[in-house]
Amino acid sequence: MERNIAFEELNGIINIISDPLFVKDREHRWIIVNDALCHLVKHTREEMLSKSDYDFFPKHEADNLWQKDEQVFLSGVDNTSEETITDSNNIIHIISTKKSLFTSSNGDKFIVGIFRDITQIKSAEIETLESKRKLTTLIDNLPGIVYRCKNDKDWTMEFISEGCFELTGYKAEDIIDNKIIPFNNIISEEYREFLWSKWQKVLQEHRKFSDSYVIVRADGERRHVFEWGCGVYDNKGNVVALEGFITDITEKVTTEEALRKSKAMLKQELDSILVPDIEIKDEDLKNILNTESLQLLLEDFSNLTNMGSAFLDLKGTVLAAAGWKDICTKFHRVNPESAKNCTESDLFLSGNVENGKCVVYKCKNNLWDVITPLIIGNKHVGNIYTGQFFYSDEEIDNNTFLTQAEKYGFDKDEYMKAVSRVPRYDKEHLDFLMSFLTRLSSLISRISYSNLKLTKAIVDQQEINAALRESKEKYSRIVNNANEGIWAIDSEDNTVFVNKRLTEILGFSAEEMMGRNYNSFMFVEDNDDIELKHKSRLQGIDETYERRLKHKDGRTIWTNISAATLWDNNHNFTGSFAMVTDITNIKKAENEIKIVHQVFENIIEFLPDATFVIDKERKVIAWNRALEEMTGVKKKDILGKGNYAYAVPFYGERRPIVIDLIGSSDTQSEKLYDVIKRNGDKIYTEIFVPSLYNGKGAYVSGLASPLYDNNGNLYGAIESVRDITEKKMYEKEIIAAKEKAERSEKLKTEFLAQMSHEIRTPINTMLNYIQLVQEDFPLSKDAEENDYFDAIEQAGERIIRTIDLILNTAELQTGSYECVYRETRLFENILKRIYRELKSKAQKKNLQLILIESKDEYILKVDQYSIEQIFINLIDNAIKYTPSGKIKINVFIDGTGKLSVNISDTGIGIAKEYLPYLFTPFTQEEQGYTRKFEGNGLGLSLVKRYCEMNNADISVRSKKGKGSVFTVSFSRYKTLNPFEVSKDYITSSKVV
Repeated sequence: MERNIAFEELNGIINIISDPLFVKDREHRWIIVNDALCHLVKHTREEMLSKSDYDFFPKHEADNLWQKDEQVFLSGVDNTSEETITDSNNIIHIISTKKSLFTSSNGDKFIVGIFRDITQIKSAEIETLESKRKLTTLIDNLPGIVYRCKNDKDWTMEFISEGCFELTGYKAEDIIDNKIIPFNNIISEEYREFLWSKWQKVLQEHRKFSDSYVIVRADGERRHVFEWGCGVYDNKGNVVALEGFITDITEKVTTEEALRKSKAMLKQELDSILVPDIEIKDEDLKNILNTESLQLLLEDFSNLTNMGSAFLDLKGTVLAAAGWKDICTKFHRVNPESAKNCTESDLFLSGNVENGKCVVYKCKNNLWDVITPLIIGNKHVGNIYTGQFFYSDEEIDNNTFLTQAEKYGFDKDEYMKAVSRVPRYDKEHLDFLMSFLTRLSSLISRISYSNLKLTKAIVDQQEINAALRESKEKYSRIVNNANEGIWAIDSEDNTVFVNKRLTEILGFSAEEMMGRNYNSFMFVEDNDDIELKHKSRLQGIDETYERRLKHKDGRTIWTNISAATLWDNNHNFTGSFAMVTDITNIKKAENEIKIVHQVFENIIEFLPDATFVIDKERKVIAWNRALEEMTGVKKKDILGKGNYAYAVPFYGERRPIVIDLIGSSDTQSEKLYDVIKRNGDKIYTEIFVPSLYNGKGAYVSGLASPLYDNNGNLYGAIESVRDITEKKMYEKEIIAAKEKAERSEKLKTEFLAQMSHEIRTPINTMLNYIQLVQEDFPLSKDAEENDYFDAIEQAGERIIRTIDLILNTAELQTGSYECVYRETRLFENILKRIYRELKSKAQKKNLQLILIESKDEYILKVDQYSIEQIFINLIDNAIKYTPSGKIKINVFIDGTGKLSVNISDTGIGIAKEYLPYLFTPFTQEEQGYTRKFEGNGLGLSLVKRYCEMNNADISVRSKKGKGSVFTVSFSRYKTLNPFEVSKDYITSSKVV
């Protein structure tokens, strides 16, 4: 009876799971199957129960299933595998299975299994793998850029296709022969040594190269690229060049990174359930368990056992519950204090229960409960709880419950009736229930864990399929938009694929080329060579060669063809694949170079500067008359010579000179020159050469430049040598005169400083006595005489201010000013104090002087005196040049994070053309400033110098007649705690 109940409960649990589940006995007969399994095999539960696999599946499938089951029965080890089953409609399903051994308390063995139908996943996997194989065959040589380069560490390009600009941001001619930049410099630095080492190993083994790395475009953007290539060898097996192509895979890398992050996020979510060290969220357990089905299961359990039960998470939250007794639902769980006893009991026990064990305990409200842990993936995630009972032989202490009723305010009669309805169980029955709960918890744990693993596998597969589809679409776009022609032919040389670029090269449409024999686009005169290339394909040899092709209009198109062999999975020859590059213009350029060279040589001959030209092999190809006169070496004796022969007439030895520094950096050679400057790809030098002019010697300048043909290919370099001996003599005279002027300027500055001191002392004395006289002088009612005193005072202050400016300028000029840097408050110690000093001056002119209170206080480490002089001069100037209106001082943090102070006015403004000279000493604007206002032009020049001393920046915005805004900015500062913003300080003789 009890065993039947247990199997009914087990059957209910399995039906909770949405995946096909079953239980088999030791005779391999199904004793429990869920609805999902019935749906998969297209049989009813009644048809399947008590029968085996042989009753429903073909013998070979049943044999396999029986064998896997028997392994689990004999070993006790879980078995996970992929199998096939055929349903009643003769449809074959590929399934992933997980089978585990379950042993009952009386020793009976059962197989518990879970299926996952992966038929569609496997079909998609096979399809995508086949698509990927075909696609890989086509794209092994797809170009972003096609290239041919030397095997040197610069990867010196001899040819590179025009797709170069789209990929790198550099034009092809910028990279060929390292004209502007070697290709190695475009490769991100961390990949350079790795790529060099890998290429050398590949070349040594005569293998093809392929790898991904990062390049840095001309605009600084980093792009991921993939490179395919191979070596080109001579008859002796020596490497003569590298050929291949490079394509942008940034989008693919970004997609893979997104997938990686997505997987990482999924792993993190799973780890939060499976890894003990990570905290589990409340919703995790809800997502694992089907709480609705669990609720039904618990209700059935309660009906059979008359015992309350529940699923709880580790925080004590009830996820599903049934059969709870009145004493809990109407009393203990209603009162906050007694409810707290329940929760504390549950939580205390939940952290102290061992896996596979049950614990019986008496809660704080004096009822017996049973709890067993729910473990998923070795992590304790919740508990199965049952209880609210008394033992059958237990004597109930009614006084205890009467005391509880009184303590918690329960109705004693109703409460004691609820106590009397609490069920009683003997220990044997309770042991059976505890054993059942333990097995139930273990089963749910294993099923849930398997479900998680299978779910993750499907998610991973879906992500891979999505990435493959995206990759296929992307490379299809690359093929159709490639900068080089792509041509695929079958084993009979008939065209089976062409891309858009190839149709543009030959002038035919794709429809006109498809099915047409490859040879029909060739010239008859090339048949012998065509046949040789065809034999090479049959032997599996990949080659790169030049070939003439016929354009639709009859023109000859010169092309560079990189051909590769195509094979099927059985290594049968299926055709060829080729990349076609139009090099017609290159061929024309080669002929044009010969003509251009002759014209160029004639021009060189009659240049007034001594000039010579070398080719790519550094052999002299031009040596003009002026150079013959300078060096004494005749043209006929130097033309065609290399190995630095052109250096001997200058330095008496063969060594690199200016012309050899083009496109390279030779620090040792550069040190030999007195002056060396680079301007783009040109190099300028100066040096004294004692051997020139038959040993007379001369100071000469050299200007070396690279030479390019019409296609931008580097074919040599030119150097012009000019005698600058007289120029150097003049420069020495100028330097001597400049030093003399500087000494005079210093003497003048010292004189001004001395004179300023001598003038300031008597002026201060005069002003002091004038104030004494003014205090004792009886003023008349009209006080006309008072204006005289004001005039004397203003004139004296003007002289003193001028003297102060001269003294400060002199100190800076002579270097006698010593800065003392210390921390000070910008607003409180500097701006507010200066504001108080100058507000009366603004009031006399009927102006508003506004200091906007800063909500924060800022600390600067500056020279106190010079920083005060900056703001005194700026605010004083604003008052001076503002006839009416206001001056506003504002402190703020600008958009770049700098601490800035604005001094804005509504004054006369500054003309746009004068702004560049604003901070020049002894200068003033002719219109307005010099004619209407006094001043000597020293104030703003001092402000500029003081800003530099304090690591501050100063800028100005102004419009004539509209006013000016001076801004002083500091990069380094500290902020104090904010204080309350008070109202603006406003001074004026009127309320505005």
